[in-house]
Amino acid sequence: MRRLTDDEMAEIWRHMDDPSWVASDYAREIGVDQSLINHHRRRMREQGWSSRIYWVPCSVCGELAIQRSPGIKTAAHPACRIARTRRNLKAKQDRRKERGITSTEDVRRWREQNPDRNREFRRKDLERVKAKFKTLPDEQRNEIIDKLHAYDSEQQAATQKDANNHGSLWTADEDAIVIERINDPASDVARQLGRTMWSVRGRRVTLRKRGLIDD
Repeated sequence: MRRLTDDEMAEIWRHMDDPSWVASDYAREIGVDQSLINHHRRRMREQGWSSRIYWVPCSVCGELAIQRSPGIKTAAHPACRIARTRRNLKAKQDRRKERGITSTEDVRRWREQNPDRNREFRRKDLERVKAKFKTLPDEQRNEIIDKLHAYDSEQQAATQKDANNHGSLWTADEDAIVIERINDPASDVARQLGRTMWSVRGRRVTLRKRGLIDD
């Protein structure tokens, strides 16, 4: 059961003496069980309500900012949060450069270490894209499909030029590369293997049917 925010607690306190306010309606609005609302209303009647805050230096501009916990050193004013995010992102990029690690290597390492979470993320992302695509106007959907077809034709032609391994039987080493790079564009894998883009896509289908690639 999650904790209520200060704004949600304030909303309950504001309507403590309002006979027209319905706790069950507010519980549905903020997505919590009504028993949690009732619990806080009882406590407020018995003890009142207050919220402890701390004044700490903003991690961006240095001026005082409000924070609920005194131990966190990354407090920032609402107007400073974008600058804080940019600063933290740049610091992370600088650390990766010092270690000689690219973002692609970090992503690939995370996927290898978290295969179950990676599959779940991919499934949810695909569902989100499909749901959004269905809501688009027909004209926009047709435009996207035309662009995808044009991209496929372009990449197939490009990989076909260097497909020196095209038509030969697939080896176990090639299958291992296809499985390892399942999240990479098929055209990139095709260039590494000397195959065409559609050949790699077809091999993925075959390996998936054999249970060697998880959906």
